[in-house]
Formats: sequence, structure tokens, C-alpha cells
Amino acid sequence: MPKKDPALGRCLIRAHKKRSNFVIRDGYRHTSDLLDGRDFGKLNLNSVTEQSSLDDFLDKAALAEKEYNEEFADIRIVEADVSNGILSEEEKILISEAQEKNKEVLCIPRRPSWNADTSKEELEAKEREAFLLWRRKLALVQEEQHINLTPYEKNLEVWRQLWRVIERSDVVVQILDARNPLLFRCPDLEAYVKEINESKLNVLLLNKADFLTENERQCWCEYFEKTGVQIAFFSALQEIEKNSEEEDFISEKEKKSSDFLSIKNDPKILSRDELIYFFKSICKLVKDDGISNVGLVGYPNVGKSSTINAILMSKKVSVSATPGKTKHFQTFIVDNELCLCDCPGLVFPNFVSTKAEMVINGILPIDQLTNWVHPVSLITKCIPRHILQSTYSVLIPAPAEGAENVHPTAEEFLNAHGYNRGFMTQRGLPDNARSARYILKDFVNGRLLYCHAPPGVNQEDYHKFPEAKLKKIVGSNSNSEIEFKPIVLSEADKKFFSKTQVHFKGKPLNTGEDESCSKPWKKHYNRNKKEKLRKKCLNPYD
Repeated sequence: MPKKDPALGRCLIRAHKKRSNFVIRDGYRHTSDLLDGRDFGKLNLNSVTEQSSLDDFLDKAALAEKEYNEEFADIRIVEADVSNGILSEEEKILISEAQEKNKEVLCIPRRPSWNADTSKEELEAKEREAFLLWRRKLALVQEEQHINLTPYEKNLEVWRQLWRVIERSDVVVQILDARNPLLFRCPDLEAYVKEINESKLNVLLLNKADFLTENERQCWCEYFEKTGVQIAFFSALQEIEKNSEEEDFISEKEKKSSDFLSIKNDPKILSRDELIYFFKSICKLVKDDGISNVGLVGYPNVGKSSTINAILMSKKVSVSATPGKTKHFQTFIVDNELCLCDCPGLVFPNFVSTKAEMVINGILPIDQLTNWVHPVSLITKCIPRHILQSTYSVLIPAPAEGAENVHPTAEEFLNAHGYNRGFMTQRGLPDNARSARYILKDFVNGRLLYCHAPPGVNQEDYHKFPEAKLKKIVGSNSNSEIEFKPIVLSEADKKFFSKTQVHFKGKPLNTGEDESCSKPWKKHYNRNKKEKLRKKCLNPYD
């Protein structure tokens, strides 16, 4: 074998050092190349949203740079009381009142003031102290007022990336999920942008707008128009799937139109070129000349990375629903007038009724879920029975006679789904946990569509489900009329679907029936015949 050239490694190292000092045109470069004394390769930029009470205590102690010694042997860590189940209407009203009363506490951490004379060590110490006080304040309100908060970001390094994006950007765009915009909106972030610089502007970009009808988008336009917030509708996945030959380009007449300068919120879903011109029009209100910076922030799984890829027409950012995929903010130059600043996905502190609501909205990772009953129960309460049956081609057990508008339970729906898909455990039971993961991901991805109405709009009038499909029965001759009748189960079918069908390997359960006649072809007349030892060990009922 030829010997390795030791000089090759040294050449690669020298070439890497030369590239590290490379500056992009117009003075923009990657944040890891900024000469600010911070080594991003050694920083812990992993997203931290959920912690146990013990981890939370130790994390705060590390931030405060204090050490605690055990003084008593019976020290007990009390877990936070976070509701998982379905709340009644009275409980929802009480939670809404408590949330409205304490909405001023719901804020994001502020960066302490600093100037050119502030050293790096002093600024980092101030940031740690301010971040620690912020976490203590939220924990105290959550404990005293019994208010549930989303598992917000608890890593200081991730918040430092947000501070840099806000300070650098001329316009800060919050990307929201159009199905439930208020859950993903952070009003305090808009206030913080104005605190940094009064001339900076806030814009809400409602992504995944293709899930909404035109009337639903018009309702949100009227709501945000009353509150004085500038919004725009966009669908990143729909734009990515478009063929480049079918893209709509803006004419010169449309560019000169004053209606397109976003004076009034429009329910139209913007294309890629229209969105770029929308950003440029907003930036001109702040900056007349030079390149404008637009900062994109938002929760994970709202389509922030997909929006950037749709604008750049290439996969520049990795797409992931888990917080922490983007480690630090990056800049992408669209043209000589517009630059995008990509911020890591952040989970802002927000009020929420139950933990199940966080799961079905994609805030908590589904693959790490252990309690799936309450999230699926919330889905069966939101989605009508006939929609679930037609979507998955399953037959959910009908409600008892005389019971109307009764939602199926999570167990009924998951059992039907498991039997239909063949998701069974080793003991012959339907694998409800596996079925729940598929159903929850379908809800997050929009296959099971449910859109929340704006405040003041009736939910039933806002989002209407398609009517149940009826069975088509055609007469014997061609001239007979077509009659539509609902599907009616026979007595045999009702008896079959009313009881749980369970199959066990080995000896069946004692159902009260005569087991000797259940399988006459498996009778063994030789009772003295010895069975294999492995069969006896594997049979749990012997």
C-alpha cells in the first residue's frame, strides 16, 4: 500500500483556516464566522423544552452558580400539576379568566442593556442573572395561579440567537400555523421588537394557509385588522410543489399598485414572488436604500424552514419538527435588496388548557409521547364520527340507543384502527400506542383537518365539516329513481362489533361458552400424550 502523505493533512488545515476568514459580498457572512469572541462549536445550543422538577432545580442552581447540599433525608421533589385530560366548559372558563388576568406575566426574556465599554464576561453574567429571574417568575406564577404553560425554551444560548436576530432585522416576521394562529403568536415578542427600536416593524405570516377556505381567511383578516396587526397568507409546501414553469410573476402594473403595499390585510394566498415583493414593500417603510433584513422567527413545526426554502427555491435549511435543528441564526441573501435572517425554532411561553392540546398542535414531539389517551380523546371530540370512519375506512362502534351526539372514546377509535391495519401486540390485542402515533401525526399534518375560529366567531359556523356520505341504492331498471339511505347495521353486525374481538395465542380466555364445542377439530383424545416443554413455558394460561 502507498504511504499516506503527512503534508496532505496540514494543507487541508491551512485551507480551512483561509476559508474561515472568507467574507460574502456586501459584508454578510455566516454567524459562526463573526469575530465576536464566541466559539459556536463549543456552545451547547441544543433546545431544552421539557424538564423534570429535579432537572429544573439543578439547572436554575447552575445558572445562579450556587451549590445545594442535602440537609434532610426526606426531601421530596414535587412535580408540576399539568392537566392532561379533557376539561369541562366551567373549567375552561376559569382557566381563561386566570390567563387573561396574568397575561402581563407571559413575556420573553429581555437582553440586559450594554454598551461598548461592557466586557464579554460582564455581559454574560448579566444575561444569566436576567434569564434566571425570568424563569423563576414564570415558575412562581404557574405554581400559585395553577396556570398551564407550554414547555418553553429553557436554554439561554438559544435565546441569545433570538436577541441577535431582532437587533439585526428591520422587520421581524412571526410565522404562525394558520389553523390555530393565536396559539403560536407571541404578542410580547412584538412589544420587545418595539423596545429595541421603535422604527422596527412586526408582521404575522400565516403559513399552511391552503388548509383554510377563503371565508376562513377573511375572518382572520377582519380580526387582525381590528387589532392593527399586519398579516399575510402563504403556503410553503404548496409553493415548493409548484413547477418552476407555472410560477406567477408580478407584472409592473401590480408592483405600482398601492393596494399591494399591504395597507389592508388581504385573504389572498401569496405566491413566492408576491411574498418577496411583500417583504420589500414593508421594508421600504423602514429603510429607503440599501439591503433590508427580514428576521423569521416562530415555533418548530410551523413551516419556518419550508418558507425559507420556498423563497430561495432550493433546500438551504434542513426541515424538522423538533426544536434545535437550526443551531444558530443564519443569513440568506435573496437579491441585492433583501436578506433573510433565520432564527432557531423557539417554543415561546404561552398559556394552554391541557398538555393534550400541545401534542395535537405539534408543540410536543409525538414519538416521545407516553400518554396518548387524552390527545386522541381530544381529536375524537373535535372531529365528527363519520369523518374518522371515512378517512380511515373503519367502523367505530355506534353509540348506545337513545344517546345522540356522543363522541367515540379513544379506545373505541384506536381499537377499530388497530384491527383494520393489523396493528396487534404479541398477546393479540390491538396496538393502540402505534395507532395513536399515526393518528396524531395525521392531525398535525392536516389529514384530519380542524381549524380554530377567531375570537367572537362561532366555531360551528366557521369550520364546517362535510356531511356524512350516504349509501347509494339503484333500482332494477334504468329509469328508476336513485334513492339515498343511510347505512343500517343488522343485528348480527351490531352483536359482532359490540364486543371486543380478542385473539390470544394458546389457550383462549374463559368466555362462559362451552370450549369443548368451539373447535371440535382440535380435540385430542389421547390425554396422556406429552406436550413439548417449550409450549408449556410459552403458554401464560397453563
